[in-house]
Amino acid sequence: MNSLPEELICKVIEPLAYHPSHGFDSVWHQQLKFRWVSDELRSLSLINQQIRRICLPLLFAYARVSVLKKLEAHDYSSQSPLSLTKHLWLNFKEFEVSDSENFSLLRDALPQLGHLSWVDMTGVQAPSGALLDMIQKYSASTVIVAGIQSLPRNRAFLDLSRITVLDADHPQSHTPRSVPASSSAQTPNVCRLHSSGCDRVHQVYRGLRELHFHLVDVSPMPWFLAFTSNHPLLSTLVFNFFDRNVVGFHHLPFLHSFVENSHQVEPGKFCVVQLILIRTCLTTDSSITRPFQGWHVSEMEITICSSPIEILALISASLPRLNRLSILLRTGHDCEYEFDELINVLGRFRSLQGIDSGGLFSFVRELPSTEQLPDLLRPVDLDTLMAKVQSRVHRFASCIALAVSSLQSFSIMEENFPIHDYTCGLYADLDVRSSDRKVTGQLFRFGTLDREWSLE
Repeated sequence: MNSLPEELICKVIEPLAYHPSHGFDSVWHQQLKFRWVSDELRSLSLINQQIRRICLPLLFAYARVSVLKKLEAHDYSSQSPLSLTKHLWLNFKEFEVSDSENFSLLRDALPQLGHLSWVDMTGVQAPSGALLDMIQKYSASTVIVAGIQSLPRNRAFLDLSRITVLDADHPQSHTPRSVPASSSAQTPNVCRLHSSGCDRVHQVYRGLRELHFHLVDVSPMPWFLAFTSNHPLLSTLVFNFFDRNVVGFHHLPFLHSFVENSHQVEPGKFCVVQLILIRTCLTTDSSITRPFQGWHVSEMEITICSSPIEILALISASLPRLNRLSILLRTGHDCEYEFDELINVLGRFRSLQGIDSGGLFSFVRELPSTEQLPDLLRPVDLDTLMAKVQSRVHRFASCIALAVSSLQSFSIMEENFPIHDYTCGLYADLDVRSSDRKVTGQLFRFGTLDREWSLE
């Protein structure tokens, strides 16, 4: 590797540096992934001096400050890891920085962080105007705040173009601009916008990446083409339907096939909770007649009040390219099914990468166990019980992963998972090994352990 150009080595190492999905918010700038350093990067940094020199700026790009007084003891020389900091997360109470000594410590530290690009203040509930003003005066960084409500009412003295708002979800406190997106007007970047329908859709938000709809009624969207044209960075649409029936969804062109196929299913058997669309290409001339061209239904969350096989068959026929599927089975309904049927229907999804299961594994119909469990009679041996639960869930999940070749992960939340004479709540995040399609990951129990029948 030493014979390779250093630029090429950097290109190989950078994609391995950070966990892609460990808490990283999709609407944040990609540079803000510095917080989630991967184990691979730590291991690479130990190989030799050249690799370590490449890894160090990635390892120390993120720093967190929770106690301001500790800033006094830090070394800010060129040899210090702090000289590599690009993303500084401030996590303290506002009253702490109102102290003049603490205020001075932060003011003196900022100019010494020569590579600083981002000051993350999402951990400060209500930063004062004085604090924001000081940061902008002593650092050229972009300031990130949690929401519009985090900004002071009097913003005239702030450079709003250097402020990024993570969530614009308080329309009463926000006066967005209504000028073309190319304008240099003083407005903050807005990463994510929440809307209840057609409100605020005729305005332009600089830097918008994600739009959330919270819909009570589903109506046509004639404004959508102009809105997406004005927001070239917009990459994600989230539709929250509040457990809606598909009646009325015909207004949404990307659901035409789903609505037509749903007529084959008895009403009331399922409700759509959420849909997520991702942008696959920019607006084109043909989008005038097809405004959702270039958008792909990536994720669906659904509540099922019957056996899931019929509903999953409907979804796979209408939206076979889903990337993630979240399923909640409502208890109190006849939801039992044969496991082979589930394998067959999930195998029809061609791009499914993740499954969120809420009750899906609790309703698998199996033959009664003939295994003798003397240790489980009284008192209950929880270790033995949980080992059997984990074995059963891993077996189910691994069979599904084998049938769905694109699957990478499971998220499981089962409130009443049956195991012999007991039910228990459990949750887990499981990963699929690409080598043998087996799942890995520990299951955790929550709530009480209940018997399904009395011992008396």
